[in-house]
This record gives sequence, structure tokens and C-alpha cells, in this order.
Amino acid sequence: MSRGFTIIELLIVVFIASVLLVIGIPSFQTMLKNNRLTVAANELAGALSYARMEAVRRGNTVIFGQRNGADWTGGMVVWQDADGDNTLDAGEELRLWEPLAGGGTMTTAQNRLTFRSNGTVDTATTITLCDDRTAETGRELALLISGTFSITKKACS
Repeated sequence: MSRGFTIIELLIVVFIASVLLVIGIPSFQTMLKNNRLTVAANELAGALSYARMEAVRRGNTVIFGQRNGADWTGGMVVWQDADGDNTLDAGEELRLWEPLAGGGTMTTAQNRLTFRSNGTVDTATTITLCDDRTAETGRELALLISGTFSITKKACS
């Protein structure tokens, strides 16, 4: 009596495994992209919360803005304008963030937001995060004057 698998049994198992992989991989990629957008939205929310908390803690205005000054692809910075010249100078930064994870794009009408010592922000705005997909795959962070925000799904084009 011999033990083991026949070649037919082995081929059937390999076929079933390959069918499961072909079906599962696209779903897995979608899940990964959704998770990357969620991580980016949470990272952005954390940066805004940090800026707001620092403004309240310091009892002074704190600015959240673009790290390189040109666009959001360079990352984000939170800083306190110690000399009052309304520009980021060396030593004024409180915290730096690398560009958002996931390789998506971040769009908003402002390139900086000023948080006051009472936790309010100078301008209510929406910040949209999108990746290379379309439809209801993006995230939108709505920031209110009060300094609070909410994150919802957003259609990207």
C-alpha cells in the first residue's frame, strides 16, 4: 500500500488554489488602497488636532501649513510664528510630517490654517484626499471654525 497523492489530486488542488488567488487578489488590492486612504485621513486629522492642541496649550496662535510652501506633496508642518513676520523661520516649527501615506493627493483651498489660542481656526475649509481611483473612494475632512472636524467618504474624479 503506497501513501501520497496522485498527480490528478495534486493538479486539482493547484487549480483550486489558483482560482482562489485570481478571485482574491483584486479584492485585496482594493482593501489595501482603502486602508491607505483611511490611514492618510487619520494622519491628517492627527496633524490638525496637534495644531489645535498646541495653540490652546501655548495660549498663542499656531499655524498648520505646507512644509515646502508650494503644495502639499512636501508634507505638513505645524509652527508658531515667534517673531510675528507671518513666515516660517528656522526654529519655529513644532512638528513636521512627511507627505501623506498611500501616494494620494491632498487638495484644499488654503495653504495654511491658523489656530487661535481658544482652539478655533481662522477659516472653515474642506480637505479632500484622493488616490488613482474614481467614484466614492476618497475621503473629505470638513474643518469647522470651531476647530472640530469630521471625515466622510468623497467621490473623486
